[in-house]
Amino acid sequence: MELTFRKFEESDLDFLKNWFEDVELKKRLGGMLSLDEWYFRVIKIPNQKHIMFLNDGRPVGKVCIEEYENKTASISLFVNPQLRNQGFGSNILTYILSHPIVGHLESITAYIEPDNPASYFCFKKVGFVDQGVINEDGMRLLSYKLK
Repeated sequence: MELTFRKFEESDLDFLKNWFEDVELKKRLGGMLSLDEWYFRVIKIPNQKHIMFLNDGRPVGKVCIEEYENKTASISLFVNPQLRNQGFGSNILTYILSHPIVGHLESITAYIEPDNPASYFCFKKVGFVDQGVINEDGMRLLSYKLK
């Protein structure tokens, strides 16, 4: 597996349109804006980094890192639905957690829906720790200490 990443670009919306046809991904992203509206809204948010991961040049996953003033961040990840259960999620997380792009942070939190065991175990596999907390949105909190 030869992972690389780059900033998410408008041309990546075509890939996401196909990915978002997946029933499981639609369930997780319910109520989202149209992709075009979403893209033009999120590119203006200065504390968010939207990153496309590639394997041998083809898109395999997308990560969003939202940074906060206290050297913490939250992270979200989704993988091309056709490539699930092949290790891309954990490889993407391992890659990003060891990259200088997050080197200035002290910790990263993932918010996982309780009925999403695949995501939960993916984050746990790379060292995220379940905080035993469900937030007001019903999400399980997992954290990863960088420092």
